[in-house]
Amino acid sequence: MTAKDASTSTSTAVTEPGAGDASGVPAPDASVPRTAGGGEAGTAPSVPTDAATDVPTNAATEASTDAATEASTDAATDAPTDAATNAPTDAPVEEKAVSAAPADCARATEEPARAGDPVRRGAASTVGATRTGPTAEAAAGAGPNRPAPVLSVRGLSVRFLLPGGRRVDAVSDASFDVAPGECLALIGESGCGKSVLASALLGLLPANSRTAGHAHLDDLDLLTADEPTLARTVRGRRVGLVPQSPAAHLTPVRTIRSHIEETVARLTGVRGRAARRKAAEQASLRAEFPRDHLDRHPHELSGGLAQRAATALALIGDAPLLLADEPTTGLDRDLVDRTVDELRRHVDDGHALLMITHDLAAAERIADRVAVMYAGRIVELTDAGAFFGSPGPRHPYSRGLLEALPERSFAPVPGLPPELGSLPEGCAFAPRCDRATDTCGALPVLENTVACHHPVPAPAAGPHATRTPEDTRA
Repeated sequence: MTAKDASTSTSTAVTEPGAGDASGVPAPDASVPRTAGGGEAGTAPSVPTDAATDVPTNAATEASTDAATEASTDAATDAPTDAATNAPTDAPVEEKAVSAAPADCARATEEPARAGDPVRRGAASTVGATRTGPTAEAAAGAGPNRPAPVLSVRGLSVRFLLPGGRRVDAVSDASFDVAPGECLALIGESGCGKSVLASALLGLLPANSRTAGHAHLDDLDLLTADEPTLARTVRGRRVGLVPQSPAAHLTPVRTIRSHIEETVARLTGVRGRAARRKAAEQASLRAEFPRDHLDRHPHELSGGLAQRAATALALIGDAPLLLADEPTTGLDRDLVDRTVDELRRHVDDGHALLMITHDLAAAERIADRVAVMYAGRIVELTDAGAFFGSPGPRHPYSRGLLEALPERSFAPVPGLPPELGSLPEGCAFAPRCDRATDTCGALPVLENTVACHHPVPAPAAGPHATRTPEDTRA
């Protein structure tokens, strides 16, 4: 991995724009059975490995599908549907009920994880890899002085079934909480499963996906919720979304003003042409989108302007949870800082934010906690102050990401990440790690903030601490 990979996004969209609501999200065919991932059952579209491992999300916000749209927006309903549901059928796959996810898709850990370091701004502590029961709640840091999490994820796994019996384990056994007034930054190399995780939370995975685990938004399990529930009550209202590659998720025949005004009407109840127009302009200013560009179509915008339009749409509903997938892509550094500061204000108002990013400087600016993902697994989950400051990351991969920054060592992480379709049984980072031993042939458990057999040791309490052989090699 290069320093550029550590600070900028390189992922591209693999879907085409669709229609069906105020944000251009295509409505799934109600006649086709849904899988646990929210897609159709019984078919296996041919999904390339790189697309399957970093599926972009499909909407800036999701508005209710039961509200009538104005006549001026009727053209949007004829846009093509999502490419993921129109992909060619290469081979049948086994149809699974929502509650009957494959056991090998979400392997349970044998040892409960412990709570991590305290977080800034009063947010919830880190969580372990166990899924349910008292040990999971203890790992989440539940207590009278901690706010209940807006989002609680336990054992979330996503795999894609491909022709020829192949499969891609895009996300494996992810567990974390996001509390009100907290930003959790999810970082890692391209293709490690970050965007797939976000797509799973909103039911935006393709038809050949299978999910396991739980993702509770208050009392609703997002992984088992049906499409009408997600469309009418979750997307946009309870979960806002800044999508990856936003230009691909804006309806091409409609202006940005039309997108924003319809979203304002559906999510805020503002009525009247003049009131909607004023609200749309206020929403655009919040995301630093220039007012004189509101009457332009998506193809007339630069990547940075499309990103700001998507951010404006995501913030309209003031949803309790915001998923921001690479929200600073295409922005210059000044706009990055202003966008991140606006998102931080959104968090400080009591909202929760899960921010997926390659921009470590932006993550340092906004995050309360940091989760590091490698080869589909969360390998470190810790306080942002400790991660970016002292003592620094404890997982060798996390430390390598920081050292790849130009202002640090400017040294890339050696080697290449593994293919998610052929992961090793043990630690996936071992072939690239100078601390690896034979012990790394077993899968490490996320414990005390890090999933590693040979983590970088925490600072010693005294001057005569014992150094291990791994410390010497490091």
